[in-house]
Amino acid sequence: MHPHHTIFLKSEMRASCNICSQGLTGLLGYTCRECWYYFCVKCVTSPRVHHPGHNQHELTLVQHPASFRCYACQDDLYPPSSSCQCTICPFWIHLKCAQLPSLLKYKFHRHPLLLSYSLPQQYLRFRHYCSICHATLSPTQWLYHCANCRFLAHISCATSTTKTSQRLSSSDDEYKNLVHLPMPDETSVNLLRQLFIEKMISNHNASNDTDSSFASSSSIKGAARENVLINHWSHEHHTLVMINKHDAADDHLIVRDNNGDNSIVCDGCTKPIYATEVSYACHLCKYFLHRYCAKMPKQLQSTRYQDGLMLPDISSYFFFICNGCKFPSSGMRMMTEKGDFQLDIGCASLPRSIKHEAHHHPLTQHESGLNKECTACLRDIDDYEIVFGCDKCRFYLHGRCALKPYKIIHRWDRDHPLSLNLNLDNIEDHPHDFNCEYCSEDIDPSAWFYHCRYCDISFHIHCIDLFYRYSHIKFGISVDIDHQLHEHSLTVVLNERKRCCGICHRQLCNPLSYAAPVLECETCNFIICMSCVHPQYIQSGSSMVFLEGTEQIFEK
Repeated sequence: MHPHHTIFLKSEMRASCNICSQGLTGLLGYTCRECWYYFCVKCVTSPRVHHPGHNQHELTLVQHPASFRCYACQDDLYPPSSSCQCTICPFWIHLKCAQLPSLLKYKFHRHPLLLSYSLPQQYLRFRHYCSICHATLSPTQWLYHCANCRFLAHISCATSTTKTSQRLSSSDDEYKNLVHLPMPDETSVNLLRQLFIEKMISNHNASNDTDSSFASSSSIKGAARENVLINHWSHEHHTLVMINKHDAADDHLIVRDNNGDNSIVCDGCTKPIYATEVSYACHLCKYFLHRYCAKMPKQLQSTRYQDGLMLPDISSYFFFICNGCKFPSSGMRMMTEKGDFQLDIGCASLPRSIKHEAHHHPLTQHESGLNKECTACLRDIDDYEIVFGCDKCRFYLHGRCALKPYKIIHRWDRDHPLSLNLNLDNIEDHPHDFNCEYCSEDIDPSAWFYHCRYCDISFHIHCIDLFYRYSHIKFGISVDIDHQLHEHSLTVVLNERKRCCGICHRQLCNPLSYAAPVLECETCNFIICMSCVHPQYIQSGSSMVFLEGTEQIFEK
């Protein structure tokens, strides 16, 4: 207890016990004449405890209630029972914590749990959360963990007789009017985006006392439903014809998308047009619009910005960076009248509020993402980016992260879909780190990530974004440029191999840069990088316009 000096029994001490703080006035006690320490008889005669959680010193059993902060559970509530205290250093724990079993069978986990007196070394790199209550785990507090998987729990949570959780899931009925995310797969996300755009147009028509016709955006020729012709403001030099599901399968209408797959892509929202959908097409230019994208008026009121957003009367092939998702796009854009903010129509149509499985409150669009961190990718949110959040819980998501589907098919694992993991609760038998297949960095387990449990491959969600960074660009479209650059028509393609630009002779797709869109002449095997293409070189009347400065977009 006090090994450096001899202690002496003394009566009539006007002091308190240095161990348990009990007053010694009128009582017998022990004192050290050199240190002037005082000890009550009960503490001196109490049993000594050797505990593996504090093997540096012996612990003394304190046999009456005392106020302290427990080093094991970090609870500072006044305990009604005994405790164990080190008389040399400040270490002090509840007796019930000292008596915890080293091996625990937790009924909600199939593996036995091991008692650890601090966060295990292999987990110190990242911030971790209790797998039961989802609160942060302190690196110094005692916990139970699974040796076979990343199940970590507070000792109080693991020893509780009921499974408690702060991550409460709300019933569907409670927020039945909100969109519930995540969606099952990529097709579902595309269909959901279509519904958002349709609803945006419908709300606009309702607020402006107009019907759902094309009156605000185009004129209609022909009365037969199966043979409607329209003159649309986005493609003024040719008439668009309605095509049904049988026409959509015609080979001459199909173009290749950015993944190299054959599909029909809408020039408004840059998403696939499925075989069962009615659409409008210019067969000559391979220009397509979903039926609802063809209804897009030139001006819409934004749910986010009070001054509204305008849809400029320009070609849909105007490359720009969407401020909402940071992806380059070749589709229709909406922008403020000042021209200082622009969105693709997919981002512009996102609802005001959503409900996500990862959080028990609804998430609402915020005016600004400044000083916020995305809970999904753990990256800062830029000021103009679309962000859904709950201010009460400081839970925020990028718009693009909120729309991530449960399952995706990735070309690096064609045999199995990758599953979105919002937390580690659903991954068992995986004690080692998750390493991103793309960047080779370890994944912070508190972030969302995609994982295949069969192949044991994983991806950061922001690395998955890199595979989709040109998903809003329509490839396979021909464009005529000024003859001083090249005499033939060029096609927008995704260059994925080492080649040199025919103008600046810079090597493209080298080890320091990613694949990027280029203009290609299939006849001459000639390409032009986006750095060399400027609006003044595009032939008048062409449906393609490039934004100056796009080299900063495509050569990252």
